[in-house]
Amino acid sequence: MARTGLFISHAHEDRDLAGALRQLLEDALRPANVDITCTSDADYGLERGADLKEQIEQRLESAKALFLLATPASRHKDWVQFECAYAESIPDLKFYILVATSSRDESVPAPYNNDVTVALTSGADVFAFVKQLRRTFEIVEDGEYAYVPSLLDLVDRCTALALERVDAARREQTDQHGAVVQRQRMWHMAGGLIASVLALAGGLGIGQLRIADLRTEHAATLEAVRREMSDQNLRAEQARDAELKSLPFSGVFQDGLSHLVRCTEVEARVPDGTGGTERKVQRQCDDSGMFAFPGHELQADPRERILLKVIVGSRRYELPVTRADARLALALPVVH
Repeated sequence: MARTGLFISHAHEDRDLAGALRQLLEDALRPANVDITCTSDADYGLERGADLKEQIEQRLESAKALFLLATPASRHKDWVQFECAYAESIPDLKFYILVATSSRDESVPAPYNNDVTVALTSGADVFAFVKQLRRTFEIVEDGEYAYVPSLLDLVDRCTALALERVDAARREQTDQHGAVVQRQRMWHMAGGLIASVLALAGGLGIGQLRIADLRTEHAATLEAVRREMSDQNLRAEQARDAELKSLPFSGVFQDGLSHLVRCTEVEARVPDGTGGTERKVQRQCDDSGMFAFPGHELQADPRERILLKVIVGSRRYELPVTRADARLALALPVVH
């Protein structure tokens, strides 16, 4: 009996992402009649009351592939580690690592640091992976690509997760800066109080000199800390911007009836931030009608508004979007 099962290894906290991945696999591999195990989904999970470890082992032994949904939440989960370790012991079981954030280091478990991974924040990478997966299951391409909506939904969710983590890191950096500055202010106030006590205890002349020395010392210390934290904030902001701009941007176009429209070419006009000028980046659409801009090529903040010029056959469209937009409806007038 051929093994056609699929097993999604994930943390329970990532159940929404796992559900989006399950939907993509179901849509992409439906002709192969696959049996998908996704333990956080009641309809695709394990039998209640039965031995969980035994059920997981049985599901993996009948599976053709395991998909590790690598996130910061799943990286140290005992059950995820068990599932992956058991899967590695099964001959011919394919093992795929799908990274849901923009950072492999915070998501991929240590044993798999050097393994090839799929970036779920990149629509182009996910699309190429799905095509490879369909070939593995011997599914002949029909040119319809009915799985593209669920593919974009998964990419959207993972991109949102990546942005949330970048923003959370930025907030943590800001909070740390505020705490350090507050401590320095308290030290400065304490220094002034100590100096005042010394003035009363040791005589006016000596006390005044000591007060001046302490105030100068603490003011210099506070200013040095402020400069250091400002530099750290600047570096953190620059790192955040660089990480955001490294995120790829991909998608498809739909008409007013939500039908897929296959474009020929897409040109993105990105503000360069100097004098109101723009950069032009062009990409050809692939056979499915998907466009994909690598992050290092586009270099635009996901929340920054850019203008897309789209060629569909002999028609041209203009569409202002942000990179957070996924399904782009061509509802604008033709531009000659």
